[in-house]
Amino acid sequence: MKKRLFPLLLAASLLCSCQGPAGPSSSLEPEEGSYLLYFVSEENQNGAALGAQLCTPAGGADPVDALLEALLAGPTQRGLSSPFPAGVELRRALLDEEGVLHLDFSEQYDALSGIQLTLANYCLTLTLTQAEGVESLSITVEGAENAYLQSSSLTAGQVILSGAEEDVVTRTAALWFPRSGGDGLGVEYRSLQLTGESSLSQALLEALFAGPTYESLSPLFPEGVQLLGVRVESGVCYVNLSQAFLEGLPAGGTELKLVVYGVVNTMAGNLDAVSSVQLLVEGQPLAARDGLALNAPLEPDPSLEKS
Repeated sequence: MKKRLFPLLLAASLLCSCQGPAGPSSSLEPEEGSYLLYFVSEENQNGAALGAQLCTPAGGADPVDALLEALLAGPTQRGLSSPFPAGVELRRALLDEEGVLHLDFSEQYDALSGIQLTLANYCLTLTLTQAEGVESLSITVEGAENAYLQSSSLTAGQVILSGAEEDVVTRTAALWFPRSGGDGLGVEYRSLQLTGESSLSQALLEALFAGPTYESLSPLFPEGVQLLGVRVESGVCYVNLSQAFLEGLPAGGTELKLVVYGVVNTMAGNLDAVSSVQLLVEGQPLAARDGLALNAPLEPDPSLEKS
């Protein structure tokens, strides 16, 4: 089978004509040339998490192109909703000779976790494996594998709409903490147990808050600091902390730098979609301090590691 590279921007003429919602076990059957588009079922009838509507690609349109465009455009029928984050874009779609459709999405897809990620993957898998030649899907975000996927490829036969969100993913993370002697940062490798309901960014920060297990390393955050939120936008990881972080932040010097870069190096080093990190306090950027640009995203500095 010849490889096909699908365009990133699909013409409006490729949109499917859609009709009729139905659950996965419904009697709704596509006729020749038509397909089922799977979305999240808002009514959740009979315990079904997904519903579907018929889609007929325009004449001459590649079915994979048309189905991808229609999925990202969202449902047109009542009772169905899109599982995909706002703003998500398809970076690449490539069907290889083994029948694996490789899909690469923009960083917004990485915002999905837990059952939301599971349902989004299922909608893609059930819809696209109907197309001739597509046996399975491989999904990446900005070229990187998603840590929560249980298999390198997804097939329609693997779709189970109950319990999958409780599967556990083990991820080894490099956590950066100040050396006890104050002469640099040290790295502690730790296995993080992630369920579908947790995100890697959240788990990383929780591990930093828990502190190091090595005696040669010191805690990063002072007592009383709380995590208010974390998000990733355009390659920047925004870590929102409580007021206690600002109050306990060193005035300057090496101590200040080690605290800041303990967070920066940890988040940027473990999250593939992150190239820089900005610390926030109560949602607001910090002021620059002692020559350190805390008011802007900071790139990681691996030279701070001391053995």
